[in-house]
Amino acid sequence: MARSDGESRVLLRAGSRTAWCARIRSYGPNGEPAAIPEQELHDSFGGVREVFRHGLIAALGTNETGQDVGSEDLAVSYLDMGLGDYALWFDIRDRRSRAARWLSPKVTWEAAVELLIGEASRDIVALLRATAMGVFSNAEGLMIRPVPGPDGMQSRVEISLPGQPAARLDSTLWDWSRSPQGLETVREMFAALRASEVAYVEVILYAGSPQEKTIRLDATPGVLNFIQGAEPGV
Repeated sequence: MARSDGESRVLLRAGSRTAWCARIRSYGPNGEPAAIPEQELHDSFGGVREVFRHGLIAALGTNETGQDVGSEDLAVSYLDMGLGDYALWFDIRDRRSRAARWLSPKVTWEAAVELLIGEASRDIVALLRATAMGVFSNAEGLMIRPVPGPDGMQSRVEISLPGQPAARLDSTLWDWSRSPQGLETVREMFAALRASEVAYVEVILYAGSPQEKTIRLDATPGVLNFIQGAEPGV
């Protein structure tokens, strides 16, 4: 079944060259594929969309694309690929006027969208890893510090744990994710893990490319406490 922004219909721009895709696979306690129940799936993908939208806001604040793109133009679609296997696509709807499209070549529009989606996706991956460091580990030795970025000496933040690669993301997105609204949205993003059928989830990024990476998220007591409202370690 194809879904897009909560509606059942053909995937929106899923075949577009500007779309960014992520795969999510869920497993039971014995490592068997496990379907995510409808409510948890809806909540989780809703959280993903809102977090990505704020990542797009941060990217728009950093880049002057001149393409009349807004955060509400974000399109998120998902497809059930089989038992416990889901694909998500992120893209930007082209809502420009006919005149604007005529004045701006398609290749220029696609380059701008690729830049924004690429930057937002990198920040979302970093936020996912940073949250995992604080919530999915005991956070011992966790360090958070401002680092230079395109918008100034402290426009980005770095989160690190000994022995793990550091996660860097836009400080505006990080600050939002620590706000009451942001924390609630991040909790929704992990909603799939509150399902009793799901023991862990794998998020596969850049699938099929040399940059492919997998982030594993386990439904540990600390994670479930966070989803239910406990403060994160970051």
